[in-house]
Amino acid sequence: RKRPCEWWRNERAVSQRVNIAIRMKEPATYEEAVRGPQSREWGKAMDAEIEAQLANGTWELGVPPKGAKVLPCRWVYKVKTNPDGSVDKFKARLVVKGFTQREGVDYGELFAPTSRASSFRALLAVAAARGLQVHQLDVATAFLNGELKEEIWMKEPPGYESKTPGVACRLLRSIYGLRQASRCWYDKLCTKFAEIGLFPSKSDPAMFVKVDEKGVILALVHVD
Repeated sequence: RKRPCEWWRNERAVSQRVNIAIRMKEPATYEEAVRGPQSREWGKAMDAEIEAQLANGTWELGVPPKGAKVLPCRWVYKVKTNPDGSVDKFKARLVVKGFTQREGVDYGELFAPTSRASSFRALLAVAAARGLQVHQLDVATAFLNGELKEEIWMKEPPGYESKTPGVACRLLRSIYGLRQASRCWYDKLCTKFAEIGLFPSKSDPAMFVKVDEKGVILALVHVD
């Protein structure tokens, strides 16, 4: 049993955490992030993003060839909150300014399918009728797994520039903001699924099917 006024103290503590989260302003630029009251938290968030990109092999440093377009990039900041409104974590994401890309040079095919509502209902109906097991999973940072066909150069991330003049990042993998990011992810997914016998259906390219002597596997892909 709670002591007298204990509930009030707990509610007050939650209210204070929520008010702090509400008062936090998400920076619009790198300069705002490093000069603001939460500069240490944003600095750690950016360090974590850079480490993740380097571990993923997203780019390599080099000197762009003469005449190559070097795409600008920026930081996007987000304060993640808990269900009660208190601060969970500070998130920084590096995004390339894909609107500066040139069609036919920096990108080609852009179309990437996502699942239809009718396919989702059909999948559940088939699973119920045949007694199939249904599993759900999420692919974290899915778009970062796509491999680029085009030669694309990006400026070094703000705050993480090297001391070597004329150096830029040659993108080896897709990154958030690229116009072809979703297409690259779909192509990579098709390649990996094909290796285990899953192929897109004719009725819905986001529905992958495998049928053999062991049974049937249906995989429905959705991009939110």
